Parts: sequence; structure tokens; C-alpha cells
Amino acid sequence: MPTIAWADDLAIDDSQIDFQHRQLIDTMGDLEDALAAGDRVRVAETMPFLRLYAQVHFADEERALELIAWPQLAEHREMHRGFGRRLDELDGAVRRGDLAAGTTLLGFLAAWLAGHIRGADRAFADDVRRLRLRH
Repeated sequence: MPTIAWADDLAIDDSQIDFQHRQLIDTMGDLEDALAAGDRVRVAETMPFLRLYAQVHFADEERALELIAWPQLAEHREMHRGFGRRLDELDGAVRRGDLAAGTTLLGFLAAWLAGHIRGADRAFADDVRRLRLRH
């Protein structure tokens, strides 16, 4: 049973962004379970999802930030690129089912959850919520 779970303090605006954040947390839980079981195949299966997640989620989030004219969009976009660069660094080893790389990936994702979603994303939550209410 994974120790990583959705919490209310992660909610941005009860929208697609929140749904996607929940998907990331579910994937982190799956990765945590796979690592605990020593299941190299399941560890390897994490990376294709994370690649697609990063592509789709970051595009959706950046689109929302463009709509609210978020003044820190460039910096936020760079954080997203940093996530992609870290995935690039871990990609081969994780896809081979390397358990140590999977553990490193889980640690990275947990730090991202704490720092980016609970930090940077929370900074724009009220503005996005107001945008959603207008439409």
C-alpha cells in the first residue's frame, strides 16, 4: 500500500489540473508498490506514463497560466522543462527496470510534489479558480 496519497492541500481548482495531479500521485503510489515488491517490469512501466504526463499536463497548465496572464509564466515553464530534463537523466535506467533508478525517480517525484505542486502551483491557484468561475 503506497504512502503517497492525494491531500486537499494539493487542490488547485478542482479542474483538469487537479485530475492530472491525482494521476501523478497514483503513479507515484504504483511506483512505490513496484519498488517495494522488487517488480522491475512495473518500475519500467512508470516512465512512458511520466513522459506523456509531462507533455500533456504541462501544456494544459501553461495554457491556463496564459489565460490568466500569470506574470511568472516564463519561470514556471522553466520549472517544467527541469522536470523533463530530470526524466531524461533517469529514462534509460528506469526503462530497464533498475530499482535504484526507480527509487531515485520516486524521490524526485516526491520532492516535485512537495515543492512544485504544493509551492509553485499553489501560487496561481486563486487566479485559476477565479478564471474557472467566470467561464
